Amino acid sequence: MIHTFYQRAMNTRFAVHISGVSAAEAESAAREAFLQLAKLENLLSRFIASSDISRVNALASGERTWVQAETLACMKIAAEVAARTERAFDASAGTLFDFWKNRAGEFQSSGMDFFDVPGWREIWADFSQGEFAVLEETHEIECVLAGSKIDLGGIAKGFALDVMADALQNLGIARALLSSGGSTMLALDAPEEREGWKIGFSDGTAPLLLVCGAMASSGNHFQPTHLVDPRSGVPVMRSGLARSRAKTAAEADALATAAFVIGRMEKSSAAPGVSV
Repeated sequence: MIHTFYQRAMNTRFAVHISGVSAAEAESAAREAFLQLAKLENLLSRFIASSDISRVNALASGERTWVQAETLACMKIAAEVAARTERAFDASAGTLFDFWKNRAGEFQSSGMDFFDVPGWREIWADFSQGEFAVLEETHEIECVLAGSKIDLGGIAKGFALDVMADALQNLGIARALLSSGGSTMLALDAPEEREGWKIGFSDGTAPLLLVCGAMASSGNHFQPTHLVDPRSGVPVMRSGLARSRAKTAAEADALATAAFVIGRMEKSSAAPGVSV
């Protein structure tokens, strides 16, 4: 039997599907996983004033601040993926996200060129010069040069799934599937007598089996025109969906965003769903 539990966090709905244990054991384990989720939201959200990331974003050039181990780990993965994708994914693009989000109606209705939108060049200059450093030895984040802002929206949900999965495994849960908003999924071992967790698609695309790994989807299918290309500083206007597979959900989450920005699209534009 599969036991399913839900919790809202990070502006979406998280789900935990647990197999191979009693209902009471599953409920207790899911509760612990959701406690970890709440902790991470309070550390990683730039929209919570007391969070680690809010303190990082308040730093002036040359200043540094101590952060929790989870924040440091997420920032380190984000920096590694940014390097691997040549900044097609870049967690320091918060200033760009805010600028275009606040002007979405303006450029969509006017038809003006992105590069002619008033104020864009100043924001682009700020982002281009901004730099943060992850200091593992001292558990600190340093603002090398002010201008950019950290936004972990493209990786935090996946990172949360990884931490939640660790919490489940520490409690002896081996068979589970975790998901955030249907866009990122992390599978542990499959349910008994199954080869994997069945992931289906609403457009009739053949389902796939996920086991001991993660997959993520990204694109304007989920939130129209909400993604910005950090390499050019302007929104990605194409429609569709990009997917990635990785060992961890954090990597899959960030790599899916990068794939969409780069333009490596899937033939199917349907969001995945879980069949349990």
